[in-house]
Amino acid sequence: RSVVVSLDADGGDGSGTDNLTITKTGGDGDATITNQNNAGLVFGANNTEIMRLTGGKAVMGKTTIDSEVSRLMLFGTSPGTGSGGQLGLQGSETTGAANTGAGIAFKGHNGGGNRNFGDLKCQKENSSSGDNLSYMSFATRNASGVAERLRISSSGLVGIGTESPQAITEIVGGTGDVKVLRLRTGDSTAANNSGIDFNVLSSATQGNRNAIITLDADGANA
Repeated sequence: RSVVVSLDADGGDGSGTDNLTITKTGGDGDATITNQNNAGLVFGANNTEIMRLTGGKAVMGKTTIDSEVSRLMLFGTSPGTGSGGQLGLQGSETTGAANTGAGIAFKGHNGGGNRNFGDLKCQKENSSSGDNLSYMSFATRNASGVAERLRISSSGLVGIGTESPQAITEIVGGTGDVKVLRLRTGDSTAANNSGIDFNVLSSATQGNRNAIITLDADGANA
């Protein structure tokens, strides 16, 4: 059984298409609020609009919805160089433990089902109570699953392939002879596409923990 409440703005009998209807399906059914006309739903407080839903989009802090494809828009004062922002996320833990905080997960469909593709997290760096030091991490997915790829520590150190960078930028990864960094021009002509490769050679034939810088001036990707 369903209960339907219809509000007819033009004083009709509630059977038209310009009504606001509130429907509750019996038992564990959903409750729905629908504006049957081609218009949105507006939520407010103290005679001020707070949120608007129109055409499958939601906006807060603004009374109109733009034509961009974004489904959710939040408008507010720019945070400037200080902390804060138009959107705030907070973890529910109150222990002050390490690796607690907030994150955003990025999901998609791989053709067979929904999957986590990556995430962005900003979390507490240690377990000291009252300590506010935090890190930010970026994760992507490979064949084994989602894993952290880059981290920015509380002191601004950047680590790629490591969760504890010890330099302004530290790159860790691979085994044996590893090309850790490549700087290259964007010229589409191979002969002009020169650059610099930074390699770490640790195989037995090259000796242990040697490093080599290759200057590639002919675009051969040495």
